[in-house]
Amino acid sequence: MRQVSPNLVDQFGLGFAPDSRDALSKALEAKIDALQPDQLLDAGLVGEADGRRYDRFRGRLIFPIHDPRGRVVGFGGRILGDGNPKYLNSPEGPVFDKGRLLYNFHRAGPAARKSGSLFVVEGYMDVVALAHAGIPEAVAPLGTALTEDQIALCWRACDNPTLSFDGDEAGRRAAAKAALRVLPHLVPGKSAKVLTLPLGLDPDDFVKRQGAKAFHQAAAQAKMLSQFLYDHLERQANLATAEGRTQFSATLKEVSSTIANYEIQREFFFEWRRRAFQAFRSAQEGGRSRDRDDRSKSDLKSEVSDLLTPNRIVEARILASIARRDDPDEIEHYVEEMLDVDLYYPALNEAFIELRDSGEARAIRLRGVVELLPREVPSNDFRRVMKGIMRAIIELGQHRRAWEDVRSQYESHPEKAYAEQRSLAAQAYQTRERLLALAGEVADMKAISRAAA
Repeated sequence: MRQVSPNLVDQFGLGFAPDSRDALSKALEAKIDALQPDQLLDAGLVGEADGRRYDRFRGRLIFPIHDPRGRVVGFGGRILGDGNPKYLNSPEGPVFDKGRLLYNFHRAGPAARKSGSLFVVEGYMDVVALAHAGIPEAVAPLGTALTEDQIALCWRACDNPTLSFDGDEAGRRAAAKAALRVLPHLVPGKSAKVLTLPLGLDPDDFVKRQGAKAFHQAAAQAKMLSQFLYDHLERQANLATAEGRTQFSATLKEVSSTIANYEIQREFFFEWRRRAFQAFRSAQEGGRSRDRDDRSKSDLKSEVSDLLTPNRIVEARILASIARRDDPDEIEHYVEEMLDVDLYYPALNEAFIELRDSGEARAIRLRGVVELLPREVPSNDFRRVMKGIMRAIIELGQHRRAWEDVRSQYESHPEKAYAEQRSLAAQAYQTRERLLALAGEVADMKAISRAAA
């Protein structure tokens, strides 16, 4: 058991429960005449099994748990020595709901509003240790994963609370789990950071060994939620294979889609796809020669031959057509609209992200294909089909935005919203069918076939 100074005992109101089945019951009954045995049971201070009652907290250091207004609503007990469970809390009841409370928030909240920092740690002792080191802005969940109510409570005190968990593998998993719990509830101006401590250290160990200054320096390097989650997901992915990259792309889309706010969801997805594209390119180029720029055009054609399939050529044609436009505003318009839609060919999304960020057609992933295809548009038919493809893709983006707008009407006009969503779904289906038909026309064109030969 870690040492706890007398000052910390007074500051946090710490107590001790002897390892006895009835010591607490007898002491309270003797000291407070009005407190009856049934009241002790209702308060969660004693339990009952097989008709016999016993002290709930035995052989434990006791932590009073307060609500945000500073009123004691329950207790937590940390076992002294070995044994399980390590932490034991009061049972759920009318005044104690552990999913809506954070240990030490009544003290940490005011301090966090002044400093602009709030640290969410795993255990009560981490909170006590940080306070002892001069860091009063620390809270801890009550033995559960972060809940929506606890996240909202954190945001009442700080726009970007820092999740700080143990530096071992279990702590890293807990940090990732907490970050994923925060993700769906993001709103503009409210997010979180994640502080990864050195391996084997929890916040208590860290401040004891290195001090408060080092902890603040480490906290200054904490990753924003978007960066931490991307890094976490990439570590779990296999980018060396096409299958692994495809699965990683699907995972990024799935995780980002949990964000309720559409604008934030969109920005997370774009940023993650941009980083994923860079990681894909690095993985693919890892085994290639550094003398690539000196190769002949025939070598380049050989390297990209696997991309010269009908679907890839459709993508390249769309990119080439947009990238050759002279009006930057018009290019930006098409790129943004197309990024707003789930296209059938993932490489097209990746290329558009690169095109948006770089503004240069030669910087895109399919640059080899674009270079090998004829510069001029081969026919009026091709121009007609290309215009139809762009129009269909933009319509899909409009359908999606309309769908999101209708969702907000469910509470006030559920029947009307349901009817409108059914109509939008039918329109989107027809648009997708038209897009597929147009893509098929492009793939069948003789000029495209000759370019692929």
